[in-house]
This record gives sequence, C-alpha cells and structure tokens, in this order.
Amino acid sequence: MQVFFRQSIVRWIATLALLAASSLHAANSPLSTDVIHLDNNRSIKGLIEEETDRHIVIRVGGGRIHFDRSRIVSIERGDPQAREQKLRDWREEHALKHPSVPPDLRPLAADARRLLQARRKLERVSVKRRRLMEKENELMQVTDRLQRESAQANRNLADADPARDTREYNRRVAAANELNAKLHAIHRELEQTRLSMSEQQKSMDDYIRHLDTVQKGYRDARQTANGTDEDRRIFLDVLQQRLAGLQQDFQKHKIETEQRGSVSVITARINDLLEGRFIVDTGAGVVTISAAFAE
Repeated sequence: MQVFFRQSIVRWIATLALLAASSLHAANSPLSTDVIHLDNNRSIKGLIEEETDRHIVIRVGGGRIHFDRSRIVSIERGDPQAREQKLRDWREEHALKHPSVPPDLRPLAADARRLLQARRKLERVSVKRRRLMEKENELMQVTDRLQRESAQANRNLADADPARDTREYNRRVAAANELNAKLHAIHRELEQTRLSMSEQQKSMDDYIRHLDTVQKGYRDARQTANGTDEDRRIFLDVLQQRLAGLQQDFQKHKIETEQRGSVSVITARINDLLEGRFIVDTGAGVVTISAAFAE
C-alpha cells in the first residue's frame, strides 16, 4: 500500500506540474482573437471589426454580431500580430460569403457558392452513375446470352413438326416464348437504366456549363481588379484556388483532329473492336452511328 501510495503521489504531482505548465503557456501565449465579456456571464470570442460609443461589431464564425456597449462588462483584446493573422485566415475562409465580398462581385460569389454546392451533389451523382454503368454492363451480358438462347430456341421450334409430336412442339413453343418474355423484360430494364444514366449525364453537363460560367466571371473580374482593394484580392485569390481544385476532377486528353470545312473529324475505336470516322459536336448529347456500323 505504501508503494502504491507513493506512486500515486508522484503521478499526482507530475500531473499538477503539467497542468501548471500548460496554464502558464496559455497565459503567456498571445490571444489571436478578441474576447467580449457580457453582463449575463457569457463570453464571445471573435474579431472586433467595428467600435463606436454605442456598440461593438465582432466577427464570429461566418457572420457578425452587434452588441450594445451597455451589455459589455470588459474586453480582452488579442495580440495585434496574431489577431491580424487570424483576421486574414477568417477572410480567406469566408471569402465567398456575402459579408466579405465587394458589392460588385457578389453575383459572381453567389454563382461560385452554387457551383460548389453542385459539385458536392455531383459526387453523389457520380457514385450512382458508376453503379448504373455496372448494371448496364451486366444487363448487356444477360441480353447477349438470352439472344443466343432465344435464337437457338427459335431454330429448334422451326425444326419441330406439330403433326408428328404435338407435345414436343408445344414444349419448344413454351421455351421460345419464355425466353422472348425474359428478353423483353431485360430490354425494358436496360432502357430504364440508360434513361437514368442520361439524367445523370445531364447533371454533369449542367455542372460543366456552370463551371465555365464562373471561370469566365473570374477572368473578367481579374482583368478589372484593383490592386489596392484587399477584400477584392482575397476573394479572387480564394476563388482561383477553388476553381483550380475543381479542375482536378477532369482528365485531359489530346486527340488529333482533321478539319473538313467547318467541322472536325476524328478516328475513334468503339468497344475496342472497330475504328470509325466521327464528326465532333461538343453540344451533342448522343453519338449517332449508321446501322451498318452498329451491326
């Protein structure tokens, strides 16, 4: 018991020393924020942005809070350098939100926020699209198998003679009808899957158009930027970083094209089986091929 007691005392003293050192460090560390102590025993941490004889405005999170001077008991002010760094961090974090954006850039900021929301939605869409593509591939394999079985069943039916063996003939008719029914059901499911994939593709196309619009707005704003406006500079720098991050979603490939009049022609390999000549139409939602090429 004595040994245990002495070890406990040692651990207790060590803990007190660690807490004391931590408290001393915290006491000596400069505050990076301001602290307002209110008459209801609450304390608000943030960055004081505006002060008058009647009120104080403090930035907290992504917004601002106004307090009457009559409610404030005391103020702890942050270290000027640490506070300035915190203010820069705050402005960069919330650069795309309304309070920090210069008035003439607020429409562009709203477009950028909607773009980022669409990007988050597109993540879920992409997961669903990958599942649909896997399902489409499985359905196409089943379709190929059923088509071969159906073709064989129809050949068997053509060879059957109802006058000679009615039971065998009826059995072959039932087998052919069953396969045709399965094939029809698979075709319906495949059509529905491709329709869903088309809807997902529309979401992606809308997102790309939205991204192009915001990028153009950013380039225009850069050309008219005023180097002395800090809010404008921070907003454009943050928007540039966000747009650069969104570009990481895309893979870029260089393809040789042949110009024929006003259209571009490329050679593409389809299903890793056959090459064909195609006209490039960036606004098209489908690829059109001839029946002979499809066969």
